[in-house]
Amino acid sequence: DQRKPTEGPQWKVEVGLFAASATEVTWAQLDACIDAGGCAGNKARAETRSQEWTKGPLPVVNITWPEAMEYVSWLNSQVEGEPYRLLSEAEWEYAARAGTTTAFNTGDTLSDTQANFNAGVVYNGSAKGTWPRRPMPVAHYAANAFGLFDMHGNVAEWVADCWFHDYVGRFGEAAAEDKAGCRTRAVRGGSWEKVPSYVRSATRDSYPDVGRDDAIGFRVARDPDPA
Repeated sequence: DQRKPTEGPQWKVEVGLFAASATEVTWAQLDACIDAGGCAGNKARAETRSQEWTKGPLPVVNITWPEAMEYVSWLNSQVEGEPYRLLSEAEWEYAARAGTTTAFNTGDTLSDTQANFNAGVVYNGSAKGTWPRRPMPVAHYAANAFGLFDMHGNVAEWVADCWFHDYVGRFGEAAAEDKAGCRTRAVRGGSWEKVPSYVRSATRDSYPDVGRDDAIGFRVARDPDPA
């Protein structure tokens, strides 16, 4: 199954109630933040290789972790309290799996009709497929059982956690793991440029928090309203 050392050891997680955005944050949504003065500027667009990649329904790429957090802060400024945030790693995997224990939320294989990834590489006997070699509009592929789109591939997603090499010592609540001065953040989900084994539900990756990559975006979570 091509499991990697960074994916273990397995630990039992207590996941509380939360909501996740159905899609990855799009350029149209980021532009709304910029136009409202909530996000300082669109450096992400300037770093993206083609204007064709920055159209409204496509997922944001080349955005840094602090810029993603800036967008979250703007969302919170529109409502009472601070219900919006990034998902923790544990929440992200719970949301991606949508009740499954297989390699993908589609089972033990993934096809080019189910997600955007390098389907030219086979995994677990899957058939070869086409590879778009670029991000696709959000919700182009079917949602998982939780109604969430593109949890496998399309763009990888920043999460709230600082990067830790593995899960040694982890137990209990699905809260984000952080540490003072953290400069490398966890990234989940794989992307349009990755082979199947790198878009599995369990696959973990990391990236410098101020780094830009044309395969990294984000989605947001929301805590429930207080009773």
